[in-house]
Amino acid sequence: EVGTLRGSERNAEVDVLQLTSKAERCAAEAEQAEARAVAAVDRAQRAEHALQGARDSASEAREKHQLELEAGEVRLAEALEEAHRERRARRVAEAAAGPPKEEVATLPAQLAAAERE
Repeated sequence: EVGTLRGSERNAEVDVLQLTSKAERCAAEAEQAEARAVAAVDRAQRAEHALQGARDSASEAREKHQLELEAGEVRLAEALEEAHRERRARRVAEAAAGPPKEEVATLPAQLAAAERE
C-alpha cells in the first residue's frame, strides 16, 4: 500500500505540475490576447480620428469650392453686364458719329442719281 500511495502521490504531483504549467500558458495567452485587443482598439480609434479628419477636410473643400463657384458666377454676371454697357456705348457713339465716311463720300452721287430719276 505504501508503494501505491507513493505512486499516487507522484502522479498527483505530476498532475499538479502539468495543470500549473497549463494554467501559466493559458494566463500568458490571455495576456497576449488582451494586448492584441488593446492594440486593435487603439488602431480603430486612430482610424476613426483619421476618418473624421478626412470628413472635415472634404467638408471644408466643398465649402471652399461653393464659395469659389459663387464668386465666379458673380464675376461672370459682372463681365456680361460690362459687355452690355460697352455695346450700348458703342452704338450710341456710332449713332452720334453719323454714317461712315464711305457712305458720306457717295452721298452726292446718290443724290444726283436720285434727282435724275
